Amino acid sequence: MVINKPTMDKPPHSVLNQPVQYLKGVGPKRSETLRRLGIHTIYDMLYYFPRDYKDRTRIQKISEAKLGGEITIQGKVLGVNSRVARNRMHILEVFVGDETGTVAATWFNQPFLAKKFRIGDILFLHGKVGAYKYLQLLSPEFEIISEDEVNVKGGEIIPVYPLTESISHIHFRKIMRDTVNSFSDYIEEILPEKIIRRNQLVPLKSALKDIHFPKSFDCLKDAKYRLVYNELFILEIAMALRSRCIKEERGISFRVGTNVDSHIRKLIPFNLTGAQERVINEIKEDMRSDKPMNRLLQGDVGSGKTVVAIYAVLAAIANGYQAALMAPTEILAEQHYQTIQKYLANSHVRACLLTGKTNTRQRKSELQQIADGNINLVVGTHALIEEAVNFKQLGLVVVDEQHKFGVVQRLKLKEKGTCPDMLIMTATPIPRTLSLTVFGDLDISVIDEMPPGRTPIKTMLVPKDDEKEAYNFIQSEIKKGRQAFIVYPLVEESKVFDLKSATTEAKRLQNEVFPALKIGLLHGQMKPAEKEKAMSDFKERQYDVLVSTIIIE
Repeated sequence: MVINKPTMDKPPHSVLNQPVQYLKGVGPKRSETLRRLGIHTIYDMLYYFPRDYKDRTRIQKISEAKLGGEITIQGKVLGVNSRVARNRMHILEVFVGDETGTVAATWFNQPFLAKKFRIGDILFLHGKVGAYKYLQLLSPEFEIISEDEVNVKGGEIIPVYPLTESISHIHFRKIMRDTVNSFSDYIEEILPEKIIRRNQLVPLKSALKDIHFPKSFDCLKDAKYRLVYNELFILEIAMALRSRCIKEERGISFRVGTNVDSHIRKLIPFNLTGAQERVINEIKEDMRSDKPMNRLLQGDVGSGKTVVAIYAVLAAIANGYQAALMAPTEILAEQHYQTIQKYLANSHVRACLLTGKTNTRQRKSELQQIADGNINLVVGTHALIEEAVNFKQLGLVVVDEQHKFGVVQRLKLKEKGTCPDMLIMTATPIPRTLSLTVFGDLDISVIDEMPPGRTPIKTMLVPKDDEKEAYNFIQSEIKKGRQAFIVYPLVEESKVFDLKSATTEAKRLQNEVFPALKIGLLHGQMKPAEKEKAMSDFKERQYDVLVSTIIIE
């Protein structure tokens, strides 16, 4: 069965949800290829957008070529020459002509391309014009097209889709063109006419047609804008609904009065900053409410987020509830646990650390105490969301560096209680507009003041010519008993990016720059246990310098 252009009396959703297999030119075998691309239905096909576009709006003649400039031409393959130069470089030349002249499309050290070209093929070529003994296009982009596509494709903007080797661009575009022409009118508008007019948006049906086969680059720009607007609009609606659902839940109404406040403050041996006080007041209001708290706490490293979280933890425990603090790494979990223990030294609060390192006997004992309610606070890693961890009465969940965890992981921890309050901490600066978009379901508190006495951070840009001075500075600081991080953008060297890599530079630094120092290495491709060991060894001063990628944050 092949789906032809259907009549409009069918419900749109029933038409668009039909399997892609029955589209003209697809069939059972090719539908398997499309499924691997995530295309199962006609709707999926319409929303499988191009990754790029080729400008065929102005096909130039070979006679218009200017040395050093770029040109797009259409011509016929007149000959193919493959040879090896004296320096052993392989040179492939494909001679292409139109009615005005001839040009040699030239590739170096790519002999496998020779099999792609046959005399008589029609090509589109785009590249930089050069000359040796004759006019050349140096390593140009190319596309071989069939005779029947010459008139269709000339003068168009051609979509380029992310595909597998199992299907050609030409065939996919043909299927897509048939699909867009036959089914785009079944797409239903989701935005009210008032919003469309106010924001000068093109209709959704027009946007879908122009995202695939734009009539001009202006049409393409309008189509992209409309589809991006749609995505953000739907995201905001989803966030608003989620936020409303959270606020409609019945949570825990904690009593955080003067008595609880004074007992907590006795455990904090310093005065809080104005920003910390403001944020604590916001958290207290949330905790007093019978709606579950869902708050994002943002602040730079060293701004005092942890002590604010401890205030919330102690307020929950004072009300007879348990609290959990989840961190992304064992090192960070241990740091939190040690910091918290200092504050709890003069209290009756019982806390435990639960990570992958916790031995079996100790884990069994602590899991039982958590389930019985004898442990008030549990600090840990992903180990907290394991099925074996059961709380008697979980009232507060604190998640540090929330972007390191998936939504499902956070929810798993939250589900170990009955609508517990949630406090999420991050040191990542988030612009207000972005936070309203991405964290629309969260209330946001910002600690924008550093505690007194903090050493200000100095940022210096060192030119490459002064690299040696930077290394001398690191050496002098290490002699004072300090350590250093050196961060690189890549793990391994890349042919695509001209950037330094951590693995290569770690060897160079150890052998050439700091031969007398101990250099460690940390990157995301290491196994979890190796990463933990690298961080632990650095903490224990086994290394003077830790070379890392941005995973170190």
